[in-house]
Amino acid sequence: GAGFFKGCKNLKNVTLAKSVGTIDGAFRNCTSLKSITLPDRIRSLTGGTFSGCSALEEVHIGENMVYLGIDAGPEGRGEFSGCVSLKSIELPKSLLYIRRDTFNGCKELKEVILHSYKCEIEDSAFDNCDPSLLIKGFNDTPAEEFADKHGFKFEGTEKPEIEEEPEEEDY
Repeated sequence: GAGFFKGCKNLKNVTLAKSVGTIDGAFRNCTSLKSITLPDRIRSLTGGTFSGCSALEEVHIGENMVYLGIDAGPEGRGEFSGCVSLKSIELPKSLLYIRRDTFNGCKELKEVILHSYKCEIEDSAFDNCDPSLLIKGFNDTPAEEFADKHGFKFEGTEKPEIEEEPEEEDY
């Protein structure tokens, strides 16, 4: 729940149970947290969930994540703001939004792998990150537009063909 582990100084590695559905703000300022695995049941992160987790290096995000940062948290901090040890993050195809300040101040973030071709990224989502940040995603998507607009490198691939809905008689 909200802020449950907030400020835990000795928490290092966490794998959450598959039944966990929300962790809003739960790990703010856990300065020793190095890695976390989020279950597929979690669909959004809000409340500055990992802000200030300065040792966080590895995040495994579940396959059903839709929103990163619906709000910027009670202190106005994004979900991963100040995660200065985070170097790379892989985001699932289900992701639709990366909100403002989500990765603000992630100075070591070098690579974002985005498997979604629909994800919208707000202008300040990657403020104060390494200017050599590489965003990997699909060509002709909002991710490519974001990278071009903000001067980040972009490495694109072609969008996969979308399977068509079966015809009514196929049921």
